[in-house]
Amino acid sequence: MERRRRPVKRIKRRGRTRGRFGFLYKFLSIILICAALIAGLTLFFKTAEIRVEGVGRYAPEEISSASGIKIGDNLILLNKYAVANRIFSALPYVDKVVIRRDLPGTLVISVTECSVAAAAQGGGYFFLIDKNGKLLERCDASLAARYPQVLGVELAHPSVGEKLEFESGAEAKKEYLLEILAALHEKEMLGNVQSIDLAEQTVLRLWYLERFTVLIPLESDYPFKLKYLDHVVKMLASNEKGTIDLTREEAHFIPNR
Repeated sequence: MERRRRPVKRIKRRGRTRGRFGFLYKFLSIILICAALIAGLTLFFKTAEIRVEGVGRYAPEEISSASGIKIGDNLILLNKYAVANRIFSALPYVDKVVIRRDLPGTLVISVTECSVAAAAQGGGYFFLIDKNGKLLERCDASLAARYPQVLGVELAHPSVGEKLEFESGAEAKKEYLLEILAALHEKEMLGNVQSIDLAEQTVLRLWYLERFTVLIPLESDYPFKLKYLDHVVKMLASNEKGTIDLTREEAHFIPNR
């Protein structure tokens, strides 16, 4: 009986050994295949062309340079988020960046640029801002005068490319400004506004169409108020000037004397 059992034990040991080596062979094969794929990706799919779409203020060469991508860089291994962040950091007027690979060798960078919504002051300078509160550039008074002026508040530590912040005591008014800018942009009324005055604690004042002082509660439904404003203006004669009070449930017009 003992002589018959010994060969059986040897067979079992060989089977276990072959199983262990079989798993090792499979594991090594997977590693070799992955290494081959990585090597293939590294050798092929090189950047042969960088195509930039959607630019206006910036030249395609500026976008391409800011991206940090060079001809010959690997398309597959590039980090799209890092590329986009480099463009945002270098070019403040860029609002959105979409990057796609057009294999085998083209990198496409699609850019959407910011538009100026208003001008604000801080640190003794004027800054142009977009509807989201991003500081786009520092400028002189003559350029700032082309856009709605933000009055009654000062920018705190303004820096181009960063979001606006107001000085101590006026921090809460930041949200009101962004809300009214967004509403004006949506209603396509920004071009009719000469200034936005946030000096008061409960009311903002718009200088509108160079004819009207418009009073709007700070905490209100701005899209609705602007729709109401447009309705009131259309009811007035083209030569009338005065104050349109939207702080009440019913609009009230006070003509200039």
